Amino acid sequence: GAAGCGKSRLAEWIYRKSHEVGAATVFRALHNPEGGPGDGLVGMLNRGVSIAGLSREHAVDQLTRVLGRLGHADEADLDRLAELLSPATEVAQTAGSARPVRFRSDSERHEVARRFLSWISRRRPLVLWLDDVQWGLETIEFADRVMSGPSFPVLLVLTVRDDAISGRDLEAAALAALEERANCSRIEVGPLPDADQVPLIQAILGVDPDLAVKVATRTDGNALFAVHLLRDWVERGAMQPSATGYRLVEDAVAALPDDVRTMWTERVARAIGDRGDRWLRPLEVAAMLGRVVDEEEWKLACTHAGVAPRADAVDALLTEGLATRSETGWAFAHGMLREAIAEQAKANGRWEDLHRACARMLLPRPGPGVSARLGLHRLEARDPQGALDPIMAGIQEHFVAGAYGLAERLLDTWFEALAMLDPAPSDPRWGQGWMRRLNLHYSTGKFESARALTRKVIDSARQYGWVEYEVRALIQAAKAQTAWGPQTDESLGLLRALTLASNLEDPELVAAAHYQMGVEAANHGFNARGRALLQEAVETYERLGFDNRAMMGWIHVAHIEMQTPTMD
Repeated sequence: GAAGCGKSRLAEWIYRKSHEVGAATVFRALHNPEGGPGDGLVGMLNRGVSIAGLSREHAVDQLTRVLGRLGHADEADLDRLAELLSPATEVAQTAGSARPVRFRSDSERHEVARRFLSWISRRRPLVLWLDDVQWGLETIEFADRVMSGPSFPVLLVLTVRDDAISGRDLEAAALAALEERANCSRIEVGPLPDADQVPLIQAILGVDPDLAVKVATRTDGNALFAVHLLRDWVERGAMQPSATGYRLVEDAVAALPDDVRTMWTERVARAIGDRGDRWLRPLEVAAMLGRVVDEEEWKLACTHAGVAPRADAVDALLTEGLATRSETGWAFAHGMLREAIAEQAKANGRWEDLHRACARMLLPRPGPGVSARLGLHRLEARDPQGALDPIMAGIQEHFVAGAYGLAERLLDTWFEALAMLDPAPSDPRWGQGWMRRLNLHYSTGKFESARALTRKVIDSARQYGWVEYEVRALIQAAKAQTAWGPQTDESLGLLRALTLASNLEDPELVAAAHYQMGVEAANHGFNARGRALLQEAVETYERLGFDNRAMMGWIHVAHIEMQTPTMD
C-alpha cells in the first residue's frame, strides 16, 4: 500500500505483541534507498545476535557463544555465519587469522541465514518483520528461500510502499515470484474510507464530529496523517473540550497541512523551535546517512560538513517521538520523516554539499558496504566521475560475497553514472561494464544473455582497441563452453588471448590465460600440459598476491594428479 496507510503499523503490532506475550522471537529488517550499515538481512541478524558495530574478532566471539547455546559448535557453521555477518578482509584471510569462506551464489548466503534462524526457532517460533522491502532485493530473495526450503516455525511479514517500488524492476519481479507461492498471502492496505476514518479520529481523541469530518477529508484516508495531526494539535495546546467533543481553540493557528510529508516537516520545525539551522543542519546530515544513523558516522560527517553534531537536537526528536534509539546510534521514527528532512536539505541548496561530506567521511573507513555507499553519495553530489570506481568496487565486493542480485542492482547504478558523463562509444568503460555484466550473468546461469554479451564485448573491443576486455571476454568464452556447447574452438580463442595479454605485458592477464588453457588441456586429457600451464599461472598469482586464485589453481593441479595414473 501507499505510505501512511498503516502497513508498518500493523506489522509493528504483530512484531511487538509477539514479543510482549513471549509467543515468538522477533527480528526486524530495515531498508533505505541509499543503503546503510544496518540495512537488510545482514543488519537484521547483526542486531538480533548483538554484534552490530563489533569488530570481526569480537563478532566471532559472540557468534561462538550464540551457536554454542544453540548446540551448533561446528567450526564450519561458525565460519560461514561469521563470513555472512562480519566478512573477513582479504588481508585477514591471507594472514591466516580468518579461515577463507567464499559464497558462490546468493542462495548459499541465504541458506546460511535460513539454517541459523531455523536453529533459533527450535526454542520459540520466529516473527520476521521485513520493512520497506521495495529497497531490499536480497531480503525478498531470502524470504523466497525461507518459504521454499525445509519448513520451520516462522512468520514473515513484508511491507512494501507502492509509491516507491515504481521503476525498481528487480524488486518488483522478486515480489511477484514470491506472491506465486501457495504459502504466501498478499494484503492490500489502502486508505481508510470515511466511514472508518471518521470513527478512528473520534476514537483517538473524541473530537467534535464536524472537526473529525474535516480532518478525514483533508487526510484522505491516510491513518498516519490523521494520527500525527491530532497529536500535533494536542502537543501545541490547540484543542479544548466542548459539549460535542474536543474542538480547536478559537485563536489556534491550525491550518491543515497539505499532505503527510508537510506534516512531518512542521513537526520537525516545532521540535527545533528557534534553534534554526544550528539544529536542522545536523539532522539533514543524518537524513543523508539513512533511516538508521550510526552515531560515529554522523558525528564525523557533521565535522566534514562544518556542522556541530548537536546531541540536544537528537534528544528533541526522541522526546517528540520522532526518533528511537538503536544499537549503534538512533533512527528516524518513520521513513517519510527522514525523507521530509532530506527534502528540506535539497530545498535549502545543501543536498550536494551534505552528500559530499558523507562521502569524505566514508573515504578512509574500512568495512563491508562502504565502497558502494561512498560511490552513491558521490553520485548524489553530482560527481559521477568520482562515483564510478567506488561503485565498481562495491559490485566486486558483492560478487565475491556471492550476492549477485545486489551486484546487478549496483551495476545498473554504475551504468547510470557512466551515462551521465556521456562518453563516446569508444570509451573503454563501456567494455568494463559489459564485462562485469557478462561475469554476473554467467555466474547466475543466464547463459544466453552472457553469450550475447561476450560477442558484444569481443566485437566492440576489436573495433575500438579495448585489448584487455577482448582478452577477458575470450577467456570467459572458453570457461563457458560447457554451458553453451562447442560454439567455437576455445583453444584458438585462448591462444589469441595469451598473445594479446603477452603483448600488453600484463602478468595478471597472462596468468588468467595460462590458467584457463591449463584447465582446457586437462579437460581434453593432456594432463602434463595442463599441469605445466596451471603451475605457471599459480606462480604468477602468488607473486602478484592473488592468493585465492593461486589456491584454486593448486586445487586444479591436485585434481590432475589424482587423475594421472602412477607406476608403483
